[in-house]
Amino acid sequence: MLTPTLHTQVTYAPGGTLRAEFEVEHDPSAPAGQGTGQIWTGGVDGVAAGTQGSLAVPAGTLTDGWVVRWRARSLAGQFASPWSDWQQLTVKRPESAPAVQELQVTPAQTVNDKTVTSSLTPALRATVTDPRGDALKAEFEVEHDPSAPAGQDGWIVRWRVRASSTTTASGWSDWQQLTIDLPKPAVDGLQVAPARTVDGITATKSLTPTVSAVVTNPAGTSSRVEFEVEHDPSAPAGQGTGQIWAGAVDDVASGMRTSVTVPDGELTDSWLVRWRARATAGQVTAGWSAWQKLKIDLIQAGEEPLAQTSAPVLNTDRSFTVTAWLRWSDKDGDYSVVEQRGGHQAPFRLGNTPGDGLVFTFTAADQAGATVEGVKSGVEPPVNQWFHLAGVYDAATKKVSLYLNGQLLGSETLGFASWQSEAVTALGAQMLGDLDELWIHSRALPANEVAQSAGIASSSGPVSTPSKMRSTGAVTQATAANNYVYDRIKDTNECLAKPLSLYEAKTARNPLGKNPLGYTKNHFAYCISAQPSVVIEKKINGRMTETDIAAFDLVIIGRTFQGSREIEFDVHVLDVDDNYRGSRFENESFTMGMSVTGSPSNNACKQVVGGQYQQVYAGQEEYWNDRSVTFKFESPEPAAGGWTPKTNENIATCVFALTMSAPHVPNLKYNNLGPKQTVRCDSASYINWYGSGCIFRHLVPSIKLRQAQFPNAFDHISKAFSNPSATDPKPGGNRLTWPKQVTTPDKVFPGFSKLNPLHRLRDDNRIDRNRNRSVSICARQIKASWKNSDNVPWTSTVEQCDEFPFASTYEGAWVWWTKTPPTDPCCSSYPSNPARFNMTVKLIPAGENRSWGDLSVGGLGRFYVHDRVLSQDAFFVRLYDSAEKLLNPQP
Repeated sequence: MLTPTLHTQVTYAPGGTLRAEFEVEHDPSAPAGQGTGQIWTGGVDGVAAGTQGSLAVPAGTLTDGWVVRWRARSLAGQFASPWSDWQQLTVKRPESAPAVQELQVTPAQTVNDKTVTSSLTPALRATVTDPRGDALKAEFEVEHDPSAPAGQDGWIVRWRVRASSTTTASGWSDWQQLTIDLPKPAVDGLQVAPARTVDGITATKSLTPTVSAVVTNPAGTSSRVEFEVEHDPSAPAGQGTGQIWAGAVDDVASGMRTSVTVPDGELTDSWLVRWRARATAGQVTAGWSAWQKLKIDLIQAGEEPLAQTSAPVLNTDRSFTVTAWLRWSDKDGDYSVVEQRGGHQAPFRLGNTPGDGLVFTFTAADQAGATVEGVKSGVEPPVNQWFHLAGVYDAATKKVSLYLNGQLLGSETLGFASWQSEAVTALGAQMLGDLDELWIHSRALPANEVAQSAGIASSSGPVSTPSKMRSTGAVTQATAANNYVYDRIKDTNECLAKPLSLYEAKTARNPLGKNPLGYTKNHFAYCISAQPSVVIEKKINGRMTETDIAAFDLVIIGRTFQGSREIEFDVHVLDVDDNYRGSRFENESFTMGMSVTGSPSNNACKQVVGGQYQQVYAGQEEYWNDRSVTFKFESPEPAAGGWTPKTNENIATCVFALTMSAPHVPNLKYNNLGPKQTVRCDSASYINWYGSGCIFRHLVPSIKLRQAQFPNAFDHISKAFSNPSATDPKPGGNRLTWPKQVTTPDKVFPGFSKLNPLHRLRDDNRIDRNRNRSVSICARQIKASWKNSDNVPWTSTVEQCDEFPFASTYEGAWVWWTKTPPTDPCCSSYPSNPARFNMTVKLIPAGENRSWGDLSVGGLGRFYVHDRVLSQDAFFVRLYDSAEKLLNPQP
């Protein structure tokens, strides 16, 4: 050893601590050439008397092969013992003999007596030893294992290790076999949409079908999913052979379904093709899936769905009811009223077949050739007339029931449970004819409620026609996810042509200003023209005087959206005069931005910056003249934005204002001669088609009631405007049609002016009270002795009771009947001094009443959705006669 430790026993009669000193020198008997004299001295303090002192010779002091001698002594203050006798010491190290042992791989596991690693960068480990104790070098070697099969998926390698010192090396260790078996991403759940089964083969009615698969990656990282489509080898001669198209989607998270659409122009009607998918992560893949056959079988003109939702509406593995009004011209049509198809089959079918007539059937599984069970009525559908069809499924009992015009056609119990499809819901999925008022209930309706939905008598009491746009937690009206058609402000000329867009700020000379809200074309389009300026003020003769002004003439055009909580503003600068007064602003740079304040939290509204959208734009006069810039904002959902909503609609209010400056000019004042823009964003779930959206809150929206479209509803409601006291009911008749506390016959209807509007109601209990009161008054107008337990005295499939104000408003029938009108959070107090009965009812054709009240074009339900009319929102009715003349123009 080159660093031996020297030891000596120190003693001192008085006790205490001592210093032990050591000396090493070349031994006089050492071979010539080693050296002579002292080599090293050292000491250690604090050695207790009677104990041993020890000290190691430092590294680099001795050399292998030397013969040396050493001695020791002790010291106590000024007193020192004599040196001990010399002790001879020969320095001799063992020969170097490196060795390796304990070979390991990390990570690794043993599978069938073989070491397997799941990493492309495994750690190889070994313990190296050498008797001399010097630092060693570990050398590793990896090579292909000679036993590895050709073209293997996952290498089999072998590795070994050896240790080496500065003078020698160990032999190599035995070879260690190692299999590289990485976690491989895989695909499953392959689907095509749209798809159906034709002659036992999956078929698509589209030339641009969407193929999809679920990817799983044991490593938890994202994968690339690749798709391939080729001519099926069994396709008829002349179709073609080989690959047709390939596509891929990157960065797909494990466990997610991903999809890609085959581009237009790749497929041809009647082709038989096959497709497959695989997932890759880097260079790792589990390989291609099995081939999936696909028949291109287009739906011919007139066979396409009437409408389609953007997401599945039905839980088809739970209880549900589907009802619809239909009108067909072919009793032998092969029709499906509503469909939520899986990859190969639809879970159920409500419709008609040439062989079985009206049917409500279910398939046992989402696979070709699956068992079909259910009600096959053998009853032909009515033709060229409206009829009501209902299918009821009770998941608890697996009972399937089919109704025609409220009458049971048959019931069957399934031998299997229904399954869930996550596809979109198609309305009028495959049929020629008309479809109206399709309702999907997330429960199995009893027979009496089915009868009520068909508008016929039932044992439970009077039939109540559906409330306009009524919905409950158990009912969803399936509607088409059409793209919203915006009526935008096209350009600055359209804006400037509107007098309401010409804004003037409040001043001492004009304390009221002009057009403080600008011009709001509709809830999604807004503009304003304004003349903001930046100003320098100086005190002259004791008064603050504007000495320098740079003036801007600009137009702001705003856009909001359905289905998005985004807001955009285009600022069009028509002219800039940096010498409008004085010359201080000449050649200065001007900045323009927009501020936003959010409620209930500033986090509810934020600016979007990036790409074409800047936070601030800057430039001199020549930059700004005839320049247009765009500002973008968003109201993030509460969870994403970190704010807490006050209502379940996630309502946020954003207030915007233009900001301007000349950053290099001191003592600047900005005269923002433009109004603030107020936007409301929400995610109300009952705005069926669009979900989230934002609107400008500068106007009271209105629904247009046109005589040409709804003549009977128009005649009824326009009378409430033009001759309200002539509407029914009237005082002096049946005591149950006119409240006794109302003594004046005069009626003053709300709902025809933005100053006296209606307010949307979302309380289903109160909607029921409104509707029941209207129906009972309608009935007693016809039959004075009518009771609540009686059937209504009219044919509900022919006529229905129309009411105004609407049952879906706070001003509906019930509020005028009650002795003490409620104090509602949305509305001004109802007239009670003198008390009035401001409501009217009238029987009108059932079809017209349904269309006027639902999601049909021009209907109240569509208005609520298209204008994002939320609970408590105000609106009014505009009346247009047959000549399209507006009867109630607004100031």
